[in-house]
Amino acid sequence: MVQCQFLIKLLLKPSFLMSGIDTLPPGKLDITRRMAQLSDIKKGRKVLVTCSHRGYQSVIYAKECGAEVCGLDIDERMIEFARENSEKEKISINFVKGDAQEIPFGSEQFDIVTNEGAVGIPESPQKVLSEMVRVLKKDGILIFRESIFADNLSDEEKEELRLRYGNNIEDIKGWKERVDKAGAEVVFIETEQWSEPSNFWNVRHDREVQDYHDLYTMTEKLRLSKILMKKYGKDGISMAAENERIFYDAVKNKKIGYGIFLCK
Repeated sequence: MVQCQFLIKLLLKPSFLMSGIDTLPPGKLDITRRMAQLSDIKKGRKVLVTCSHRGYQSVIYAKECGAEVCGLDIDERMIEFARENSEKEKISINFVKGDAQEIPFGSEQFDIVTNEGAVGIPESPQKVLSEMVRVLKKDGILIFRESIFADNLSDEEKEELRLRYGNNIEDIKGWKERVDKAGAEVVFIETEQWSEPSNFWNVRHDREVQDYHDLYTMTEKLRLSKILMKKYGKDGISMAAENERIFYDAVKNKKIGYGIFLCK
């Protein structure tokens, strides 16, 4: 029971947030540009970016593709970062604070609705997908990218990795079923190039990372250790390290991949 409580508190993604480092999704901004290509984001299209984080993807859709973009994120700090980034790029984007599980817009408002790798993070991924479909125009496109389990994992392995990663990961069949339940259909999936293990740790915005051990600088590791020690003690530091090791071992062994889901 004690170990389970630590796992819940110290899952990998919250540890990332506590570290304060600026990260991108697996595939960095290449996957964002690929999503723009697949969904035909261009001038005249109205795009909603749910879980818009620091706004890097929203900037690409607006500046490089010419779309009218709205970014939605539940974290006020991320909204502030995103607004600063769009101002630096001299591009107009409407960033709104809100929950992707209860999108604060009316139905059938957007030509394209996307999610920046966070469908599985909220309590209910199903609500996120259902809300994305609700605000999508009838002839619109839903596109998202997410982590994917290998088909041969047991239910026990899946549950442990979900807990340690802090993400409601599904296999391809599971994601398809969620999209179907939301009222859309997956028409194209692209996984191979995005599932390379190095994509999972080469996520820094400021530099290339060759191995997951090098994701944090020594200064960042010390800062995170101090935060964990103060909040959870020595057991917390040990558990955070164990979460990281088990997750990246699963990535290296191709138990977890990554992919783009294009839906209509």
